[in-house]
Amino acid sequence: MTEPTAVYRLYDAEDRLLYVGITRNLARRWDQHSRAQSWWHLVTRREAEWHTDRASAEAAEITAVQSEAPQFNKDHVPNRRLGQGEYDDTADRRRVRRLLRRDARNKYFHVGRRIYVTALAERYEVSPRTLLAVLQPGSDRCFSESRRRITVLREPTF
Repeated sequence: MTEPTAVYRLYDAEDRLLYVGITRNLARRWDQHSRAQSWWHLVTRREAEWHTDRASAEAAEITAVQSEAPQFNKDHVPNRRLGQGEYDDTADRRRVRRLLRRDARNKYFHVGRRIYVTALAERYEVSPRTLLAVLQPGSDRCFSESRRRITVLREPTF
């Protein structure tokens, strides 16, 4: 049995190709990327082309990665260098820490408040992965976390 499979491309605001991938379910795959990839907040445009089966989609993906050189693909990249395909979110983490301190001073994090991780990540213009990486080590048990939302247990002091 053949299932239609999409080759998708993700672009940033300057129309640079960030990533090429394949999937049978675009919404689910993009949701996975949004939680797992520190570069996801850079995505401003998405394109998809559908193929009749996975084999033809895989061939098209390999050709696209090799000829179009997306910034964050790691597989099928000829002559890949160490660190190529990685996004350095150091500056994003610094910005999140600064914004968390600002929001804590402004009482944004009142006890009992539930905040969706994706909403807070969008507020700070970072990926959910980057946001959670900042919250986890320094949260000092201020937050109860799940994959999708945080609950404020006590007022944080960032």
